[in-house]
Amino acid sequence: VQGAHSSTPRLLRPVRARLPRPRRSPPMLRILTYNVHGCVGGDGDYDVLRVAAVIRRSQCDIACLQEVEVNGEPRRLRSWSNKHADSQPELLAKATGLVSISFAGPLCAYTGEYARTMCEDPFDEVLIRDKECTSGFGNAVLSKFDII
Repeated sequence: VQGAHSSTPRLLRPVRARLPRPRRSPPMLRILTYNVHGCVGGDGDYDVLRVAAVIRRSQCDIACLQEVEVNGEPRRLRSWSNKHADSQPELLAKATGLVSISFAGPLCAYTGEYARTMCEDPFDEVLIRDKECTSGFGNAVLSKFDII
């Protein structure tokens, strides 16, 4: 007579291993910081679309831009800049699809035309205050999210 504890092996049901569910990684926020140098490249060309292409290639959600210019009339804001009458933050926003814009141009001035003497540093500038503030030089934030 076999007792309750038989030495005969029983067939066991396969046990399903409970693996932990893979966790979803939180969504990434891509932030770009970029000194655009007034949209003037190392070759001296003024090209807003070239700067926009760099921003697009980064696939950023937010772009923090330095040395951005806004001109209400054709002016050079810096000695190395080109004359232009446009709003770089607006042009860059349209060209990149980052449609929310915040621009802070604490410098309402432009570069004055003056004769350089032989003893001046080639990077010296004479800035003329723009009392109407139609020209601005500063920082811009472009974002695909609303800026409040």
